[in-house]
Amino acid sequence: MILKQHGAQFDRYRPIDKPAFVDQGRWAVFTAFHYEARPVREIAACFGLSSSRVRQILRLVESQLALPREARSDSITLNSPIESLQLSVRARNTLHKRGCSAIQDILDLDLSGSIPGLGQSTRTETLAALQKFGFEHRSVERTGSEWVRIARGLERLNDRIEVALSSAKKEIAQMQTLLRKKIGDSS
Repeated sequence: MILKQHGAQFDRYRPIDKPAFVDQGRWAVFTAFHYEARPVREIAACFGLSSSRVRQILRLVESQLALPREARSDSITLNSPIESLQLSVRARNTLHKRGCSAIQDILDLDLSGSIPGLGQSTRTETLAALQKFGFEHRSVERTGSEWVRIARGLERLNDRIEVALSSAKKEIAQMQTLLRKKIGDSS
């Protein structure tokens, strides 16, 4: 694989420092492959990933490093204000209300759960903007699979149904007792 960053090639003889816009874990996978010349299977075993996930990470980092300087916007750092992400006014206001003034604040925010005032569209817009400028939020990794989210939702729904059924059974039992008592009184 030949990679280019601003016209320079990446090879195992000239390693570069980790760019701010690349996640530390992904950078470790990238360096193990490109600079340490370790095979994909070995990297997968070492990091507890599948070989296809390792290849996906390599493609992602390679694409981030191959972006032209203007598109990557190196001037945007973790300390840059959230306005640098070019979010909608609504998204910016919501993030400001949550105490976010810099990009690092957004990355520290737990977006995997429910946050009052931060709906799905704002969350999606924020994550897309972070990704556009080379930042990856940890909640994307943690909730990576739609299937996992669906399974968790089904478990919560099942729990609520069990509680409701239990309550309904108690109510039915009370009404049956009352009915038997009334029937017994009228006989």
